[in-house]
Amino acid sequence: MRSGRPAPLASLLNQAASFSLLASTGELIVLAVKRFMLGRPVNQSVDVIWANPLVNLFLFLAGALALWGLQRLTPWLTARFVAGLMLFVVLGAILLAAVPGSPGAVLLLAAGLATQGSRLFVSDAAGRRLRRSAAVLVAVIGVASGSTLYREARRMDAVTGTAPAGAPNVLLIILDTVRAASLGLYGAPLDNTPGLESLASRGVTFDVAIAPAPWTLPTHATMFTGLWPSEHGADWLAPLDGRATTLAEALGARGYRTGGFVANLTYGTREHGLSRGFQVYKDFDRSIPSLLRTSSIIEQMMTMTVLRRLTGYYDIAIRKRAPVVNKEFLAWQEHAGTRPWFAFLNYFDAHEPYRPTAPFAGRYSAGLPPRRHDMERFWHLQGGIIDWTALSAEDVAAERAAYEELIAELDHNLAGLFDELRRRGVLDRTLVIVTSDHGEQFGEHDWFTHGNSLYWRVLRVPLVISYPGHVSMGVRIQQPASLRDLAATVWEFVAPDEPSPFPGESLFGADRQPAWVPSEVTADPAMLRGDPNAMVDLASVSTASWHYIRAVTGAEELFPVVGGEAGDRSVAGDSAWRAALDSGRAALSAQRQRVRLPNVP
Repeated sequence: MRSGRPAPLASLLNQAASFSLLASTGELIVLAVKRFMLGRPVNQSVDVIWANPLVNLFLFLAGALALWGLQRLTPWLTARFVAGLMLFVVLGAILLAAVPGSPGAVLLLAAGLATQGSRLFVSDAAGRRLRRSAAVLVAVIGVASGSTLYREARRMDAVTGTAPAGAPNVLLIILDTVRAASLGLYGAPLDNTPGLESLASRGVTFDVAIAPAPWTLPTHATMFTGLWPSEHGADWLAPLDGRATTLAEALGARGYRTGGFVANLTYGTREHGLSRGFQVYKDFDRSIPSLLRTSSIIEQMMTMTVLRRLTGYYDIAIRKRAPVVNKEFLAWQEHAGTRPWFAFLNYFDAHEPYRPTAPFAGRYSAGLPPRRHDMERFWHLQGGIIDWTALSAEDVAAERAAYEELIAELDHNLAGLFDELRRRGVLDRTLVIVTSDHGEQFGEHDWFTHGNSLYWRVLRVPLVISYPGHVSMGVRIQQPASLRDLAATVWEFVAPDEPSPFPGESLFGADRQPAWVPSEVTADPAMLRGDPNAMVDLASVSTASWHYIRAVTGAEELFPVVGGEAGDRSVAGDSAWRAALDSGRAALSAQRQRVRLPNVP
């Protein structure tokens, strides 16, 4: 094959297949280095090992067919040009996997390297070497895929132990990013929580439930282990490790079947350590978009703002909505057998970007301006507003309305889930806990979204616990509660006569005393916009009346809490404020002596 002549179809297809395997091998090596050598999450399912080669093969073969048709019309599509183009795609795929946030620079570098390296792939000898190498890579990837899928099938731990007679099922539901302030159940002037209110009428509602952290991973890890974030160590770049027993492990050892069904694919996946102890853990599904994005080329295309604007599609391409989570859980529960089960459901519907669907879209946005799609960005698994401060007050109101419409939509799906469990005759035998991992900010204290502060709107979350015949019905508790105590609370119902393996105390403990409830957040290495935790660790303590925040710099704020809501500005002055400030300082100091809180004075 001469470099100055067009390549025949068979040669093009051979080249495409071989180059696609090179691209996949490079991408998988990059992912392996990130995951196993650098300890960084790659946000891919185990299916990437077999799906990535298949997707890349399809892309390269389709490209080869297109080039074959074009080169019959265009004489400058020579063999060397075609080889260089395929090499450019190979290098681009590998570099995009390694440096996903810089597509322009990556593609420019790939173009330069491909221009220089194309001459190495146009001779017949080079073609033979390329094909032999591809055959070896096919074998290696095939063995790795088979081994991984086999281990995945075998990872469903055998159920051990025997649950005591009458042991309840346990259903832990996390409404990701749902703040208490936007729920009708908590006094918002909205009709968006009839399902949750129905559940609350058969259980206990905690008016002041406080998350231990303002974002997903550390809060989930705390709920699973009873450890504070600074104790379990799950953080921005660190998964939950294997040191502490999780709720799923403890219940599995007692004979429970355990299943996790997760829609947060950014910080809720098995590679973040949250799957430990679950015999079944569903995070990434096997939908076409999920499989396609295993290729870095497709994933980059999914984040293109231009493509979103052309198609009018502004959601996360692989978002798992509540009906999918419900379907996964209900299919598993139907075959759970006679043993009691523990199920963990994480819903991501209310997370930015806010995309309610009919008939909920538009319910609360009458009179508000259209959504500002021109201000949105997209990246691997999430999307959202580029700069909230650039939005007008009306634009922010439109975003908040969409968020509260999503809560209504989520509540509707929750009601459907409870109806089905009731129809199956299991709801009355199930301890149901509904809460959130953190809230959301819409301009309160001049901040937006979450993970960037310890202000009240990101910490106060809903908490409803129902277990007919075992907890009071229709009761509201004003005493502050920490989500840290959920594991100990579950254990009290599962094994009331045994010591709890989890720190903390049951939220229904008879000797439970009012106390300041701690929360914390470390400096986010990605926060460069001057957010409160952009450069410093923060810690806070809260009661039903006061909310105290302290930074590593020594800066502190104290807010009164009235009717379950904290003020938007720090207050100062009278003797009550001074006494609360001294009490908050003392409570935070005592917490620091008990655990290794962030470096907060």
